[in-house]
Amino acid sequence: MPLNALHEDGIAVKTSKTGRRGILQWVPELLAAVAALKLSNAKQGLNLICDRAGKPLQDSAFHNRWGTCMRKALETTQPVERFTENNLRAKHATELDETGGNATDNLLHDDSRTTKRTCDPENRRRSFH
Repeated sequence: MPLNALHEDGIAVKTSKTGRRGILQWVPELLAAVAALKLSNAKQGLNLICDRAGKPLQDSAFHNRWGTCMRKALETTQPVERFTENNLRAKHATELDETGGNATDNLLHDDSRTTKRTCDPENRRRSFH
């Protein structure tokens, strides 16, 4: 994610499938996560997550970091099983719907059926490692 996607009101995003654009509004947890990611870079480049030289992190390096963080989290905190980014989206959508929010708009889906598939517990279970 390029640093120029970080705006005063939130993070500018564009979906990869449909190209739909939106803003993820800042909440304290998101601000803290972005700050922690910036601090974790040995050299800050033009992207939020960088390699040691400040260049964009390659996909394979990201997956390696994710795996290392997941192992540490499983050893030291409450998660009892591995999860993926898709699991996080599904959990967010489910919690948003349960609290009266609009997960379809929030996830930038064009159709509520897509959101329902995202929230389906069967789909989430299949995406666990």
